[in-house]
Amino acid sequence: MSEEERVNLTLIMLTDVLKSIKESSVDEIIVVSSNAEVCKVAERYSAKFLKETSLGLRNAVAQASSWCTAQGIECTLFIPADVPLITREDINAIISLCKHERQVVISPSKSGGTNALLRRPIDVIPTFFGMGSFRKHLEYLIKRRVNYEVYISPRIILDVDSPEDLYEVSRIVNSSATKRYLEEIRILDRIKRNRL
Repeated sequence: MSEEERVNLTLIMLTDVLKSIKESSVDEIIVVSSNAEVCKVAERYSAKFLKETSLGLRNAVAQASSWCTAQGIECTLFIPADVPLITREDINAIISLCKHERQVVISPSKSGGTNALLRRPIDVIPTFFGMGSFRKHLEYLIKRRVNYEVYISPRIILDVDSPEDLYEVSRIVNSSATKRYLEEIRILDRIKRNRL
């Protein structure tokens, strides 16, 4: 993919994720980034935009968590921008699983990472990201005896990190803008050509 296509894909995936969150029972959406185009997408979905103060996913989540704590928000749900197949039903299901005052609901990625993390209260556990983070979260939860639920979804488990992931997103039947964009740039044909 060209650099322009990568940028477009990132913004389109974010659009799909924000659309699903906006249609769900989530009260407020927060987007952390330093990118002006991301800010514009966030504004279209009435999301609160926080300008990233330091690089890295963990720092972005910490920044959003601090903002939420300052606002008196007691429960947060982290969803990355690269899970474009997530639906409002997934989000509402995750929220409905939170039945305790101290609880976590977590969804794994196919590589063992974390693609959704609901925390109530916000500081009930620290956040871990990257490969193996799902296991790290579970180990921490079990050790500290925190109530937790695991939500498994074929839509959340599929984050976009590689050509194989693009191939999977292209093959799944859905109406996402991401899928339409991948069809428009003929990604399946390009992946097949590169495999030959």
